[in-house]
Amino acid sequence: MPSLDHLILKVNDLAASVAFYIEVPGFGAEGTDGPFTVLRVGPTLYSNDPHQHLLEIRCDD
Repeated sequence: MPSLDHLILKVNDLAASVAFYIEVPGFGAEGTDGPFTVLRVGPTLYSNDPHQHLLEIRCDD
């Protein structure tokens, strides 16, 4: 069965986008990795593997 490991989004408003994904679907803030803000799609949603299901968001000003 296919699965999604991680997804990268390029957004216009980083703070608003991060707030949305934390507040609405309840993703967890993981910090930053280079130019990306990393959010975790929690293990209660899809996986118990801590290395899977990340949403990385960046904004090029």
